[in-house]
Amino acid sequence: IQTAVRSYNSLANYIYNGISPQITGVFTTSPTASTVNNLTISNNACLSLSQSLTVSGSAAFTDGALLLNGNSLTLNNIVSTVNGSITGSPGSDLSIGGNNTAEMNLPPVNGSIRNFTLNKTGTTNSVNLSSSLILDASGSTSLISGQLNTIYDITINGATVFGAGSINATSGTITYNSNL
Repeated sequence: IQTAVRSYNSLANYIYNGISPQITGVFTTSPTASTVNNLTISNNACLSLSQSLTVSGSAAFTDGALLLNGNSLTLNNIVSTVNGSITGSPGSDLSIGGNNTAEMNLPPVNGSIRNFTLNKTGTTNSVNLSSSLILDASGSTSLISGQLNTIYDITINGATVFGAGSINATSGTITYNSNL
């Protein structure tokens, strides 16, 4: 059992591979705090985040769910999905960023997301949803830059902030339930 806070390099790549549920545990990274270069999840059970995390390189959702557990996940580059997913919960945040990175295909997002931010800039600023998305009433949806493409339903229950970002729904329904 790991009881001490572990220290990792934020420029390194991390693979969570297994058949039993895994927990990231609490760790520090340097030179950039709470950041990893590449992250691969290949665990058909699940991987639970113990703290907020930024993936600056590629995120590979090969197998199993990444449970956010009320933490924030920031994806800033390439996302690939084979059979993985993201599971949100009350207090979970999802941010999409990057500048001149490849078009991003998000894995299915289950559960709800409190705060959702799209801030993907450059010539390839598209993000494609692969499932319905529920955005929680206690948070906000910020479409700062980039285009969120979907053929699935999106339910926005909290405040919405539009910058230069947009939603392109070729089918599915976009529902705004905000009282703000």
